[in-house]
Amino acid sequence: MTTGKRRRYRLITVNNSKMADFSKQWAMEYDPEFPWDFDILEEYSKLKPGYMISYICEGYGFTAIARGHNDECLLGFPTETTMEWKAYDDVVK
Repeated sequence: MTTGKRRRYRLITVNNSKMADFSKQWAMEYDPEFPWDFDILEEYSKLKPGYMISYICEGYGFTAIARGHNDECLLGFPTETTMEWKAYDDVVK
């Protein structure tokens, strides 16, 4: 799902990891023994509506986690000019 309209999110913090990370959800889906770096839903639960946190998930390819204005968990995928927001359930199986 793409939101269909432009939304702006306030950046709450930036993950200062020197390398790309892998989410718990990616590891559980593709390689359960892989050591994951962060939990998407745990990071989402810390956010207020309209806020995002920058995380690079090498596995799924997103660069941000946001709590949408309707409390939905959104993952941001960079495009050439903007960010495409997809619902968590559309990305994580």
